[in-house]
Amino acid sequence: MKITPAIFALVAALLTTSCVFQAHTVSTADKADHHSVILYGRFDLKQDFAFGNKLAIYLQNLDTKSMVYIFFDPKHPLQVVQVKPGHYQLAGFVGVNSSHEKRVRQEFYGKRLPLSFIAAAGSQIYLGDFQGEVTSVEGQVYTGNTVNTLRTIDSIWKVKSFKNNFAGTTMDFREQYPKLRTIPAVSVFDGLN
Repeated sequence: MKITPAIFALVAALLTTSCVFQAHTVSTADKADHHSVILYGRFDLKQDFAFGNKLAIYLQNLDTKSMVYIFFDPKHPLQVVQVKPGHYQLAGFVGVNSSHEKRVRQEFYGKRLPLSFIAAAGSQIYLGDFQGEVTSVEGQVYTGNTVNTLRTIDSIWKVKSFKNNFAGTTMDFREQYPKLRTIPAVSVFDGLN
């Protein structure tokens, strides 16, 4: 039967396109790689009865159209990932369930965030300090003052705030990743009015 492999391929393609996985994280023991780019920032998360649901920001490599996901983590908010050089856009955030399935997606809107930037090989780029929240509730509608809010039947994923704390987060980054100190860091906020 030729239909069975075609159906299997279709189902596999659908499952993999809706799954979200963290970008390659950098170890504190890693040395500087002059052929890739280091992206870092603080992605802190408040979780109330989240049942394994997660929150991630996503960036798109505008050259390759591939997505890069960086998860919020309440235990380790300083996230450091390695990506390929290119032209990136800080696009939005996604709500992800415990099976890594994308449940909701929201693009960042407005001009409050530096939306696109060039990531040159060998660079280290600060993305910002983000505060997120994942809450699992039933029948509740959130009407607060936040940057963005999404709601599903059982969960609310939101990015409550972001700020430019380049000096403080970079100092923490340098302390936790001493082998990466040789490359100067820049901020996506540099040059903004």
